[in-house]
Amino acid sequence: MRKKLQSYIPHAIKAIQETRIGLDGKIIGTYNGFISSFGAGIVQAGILPAVIFFETAESTEGADKYRICQALYWMKQSTDGNTIQPSDLAKDSLSNYILDHDLQYDRKFLKEMTQYAVALKIAMRTFKKVEKS
Repeated sequence: MRKKLQSYIPHAIKAIQETRIGLDGKIIGTYNGFISSFGAGIVQAGILPAVIFFETAESTEGADKYRICQALYWMKQSTDGNTIQPSDLAKDSLSNYILDHDLQYDRKFLKEMTQYAVALKIAMRTFKKVEKS
């Protein structure tokens, strides 16, 4: 598991850049809290409810929760060898992917998303924290 997690970190860094969570080597500190609460949401409610909540949540302190789901979706596509453009993120969503592939109860998918979230949390530490953009 450790090797797999380590292999996800470069994808997470790229996802942070592609989804505009991090710009110019900086990230709004609020995103650290978002990714932590996303993990708690998965544990409490399951992957699909947590994703839907984050995709529809309003902005907080200049940060958008939906970008967490975009980053996770970008990572999923990237690690599967698919090319995804930032413009694709506007029309595709993680919740649609989960529903289209009937993954809301898939343990392997849940484990993979959890590892992506951990990699994302670690990757965020490589960016300088700022208050607002």
